[in-house]
Amino acid sequence: MKKQAQLFPEEKPMRDCFWEYHDANPTVYERLLGLALQVVERGQTDWSIWQLWQVLRWQMFFSTEGGAAFKLPNNFTGFYSRVLMYREPRLEGLFALRNGRHVDGFDPSRGRDR
Repeated sequence: MKKQAQLFPEEKPMRDCFWEYHDANPTVYERLLGLALQVVERGQTDWSIWQLWQVLRWQMFFSTEGGAAFKLPNNFTGFYSRVLMYREPRLEGLFALRNGRHVDGFDPSRGRDR
């Protein structure tokens, strides 16, 4: 079996790995934003980032060259939910947030004002 490349160096904080991934893959944020806005436009006031993540994974499989080679790391859903709700007022409160060692103290405002 082929060994998968390590996506997250153990010595680097997960939030740093997230921002590197986010900066290198702006399409992920843009597409998650589009999906989340569709949910809100349908009248939903609470939703799961995990549901959107799986829809995006499905869409990316069929829309990227190599399909399965494109990675959507599960570890980033908590970060994306916070960034989405911070940057887009219409999404405020849409996702339930859990605390955890990787997201505690995370600042979703990095790089852009609301």
